[in-house]
Amino acid sequence: MTELQKKILKLFKKGFSKAEIARRLNCSRKHVINTIKKFSSPENEENRENFPSEEEKTAEEQAKEEIQIEKERLKRKAVEERYKALKTTLARDENIINALKTVIPNFPTPDVIIPPKALTIRGKETAVLLLSDWHIGEYVSTEETAGLGEFNSSIATARVELIVEKTINILSNYSLSKIDRLVIGALGDMISGVIHEELEKTQDLNTAEQIIFTAYLLSNLLSELSAYFEIEFVGVVGNHGRLKKQREAKQKYVNWDYIIYQLTSFMLKENRRINWHISKSPHAVVEIEGHTYLFTHGDTVRSWGGIPFYGISRFANNWREVLNKKQIILDGVCMGHFHQPATMERVNGPQIINGSLKGPDEYSLQFGAALPACQVLFGVSKNYAKTFEFPLWLEEKKEPTRWDIYIPDIWADLKI
Repeated sequence: MTELQKKILKLFKKGFSKAEIARRLNCSRKHVINTIKKFSSPENEENRENFPSEEEKTAEEQAKEEIQIEKERLKRKAVEERYKALKTTLARDENIINALKTVIPNFPTPDVIIPPKALTIRGKETAVLLLSDWHIGEYVSTEETAGLGEFNSSIATARVELIVEKTINILSNYSLSKIDRLVIGALGDMISGVIHEELEKTQDLNTAEQIIFTAYLLSNLLSELSAYFEIEFVGVVGNHGRLKKQREAKQKYVNWDYIIYQLTSFMLKENRRINWHISKSPHAVVEIEGHTYLFTHGDTVRSWGGIPFYGISRFANNWREVLNKKQIILDGVCMGHFHQPATMERVNGPQIINGSLKGPDEYSLQFGAALPACQVLFGVSKNYAKTFEFPLWLEEKKEPTRWDIYIPDIWADLKI
């Protein structure tokens, strides 16, 4: 008897089927059948002694056999448990299906809805348009920004035109409230300025040209918007417009932003639909529909790890404490400087950060910041410090279509 035949007889004695024996020993089923017939038939009684007895099994074989039996038992138990779980799930699903079959036919059929008439005006709101970080005069090279940024005087003009177009479109078509008052918050950094030497080297307008060019753009913007809304202009200064490179706390209004606002007000002095609030303080407290807002540039807010949000919240909370002493409740804060539009909603009111007019530049891309040019428009009502908010994305317009960007030698020749 060969070793293979011994193994066949041993497995057969344990109760394994002929097919299972053939699979386990990697032999043909015919060979298994022939071996069993040969050694287990009555005429071969003398060969029955060749079946291994329990006594002949070694301890190792017995251990292996016990392990195999335990595995089979556990496998069978797992199958039984899975079967019970599936049976329970099926019964539950059948109950749900039966319940739905009973309930669904009793559901009422919805009536056909007739479209309502146009919604009527539901209240009065004031819109707020934030203007900041125009950086007029700066030149951003598309080659040096890998095609992600581009900015010059012509693009700036096109984007300011687009601010006007989008503001009128949104307030005319997307608001259900009557909006006839527009607060314009000019939050500083309107020109590139002279505080950074690299900007002076690459800008496409010198400081004098930047001032008149920005006043011209701002005048056109205010003039067109005043045809639709009563305008309240609020202006605070930023850091790029300061006359010295170092930062100072005294007389911060000695700043090109302040000059631009004053020059613009002079250009539009005949326009009675514009009220002016040009602040000598870097902060302006503004009342809008009964809510108190603080307008500021934001250059004194510190960032941690490049993230300014904690610093903005701390700044806002400090101002709330200051104003509480005068029994003034601060409902919202608006600032620029960070070039990334964002709103942090708080129980005490929103903290709204404006975007920039120039978008990505060589400096911001060093840190992976590439948000497109954007300014923020939002609404205020008597019941809510902020009712809606629209980021005005501005990069789709590359060329001006309505305003002549040429600056004559005699500035009085400019037409607004």
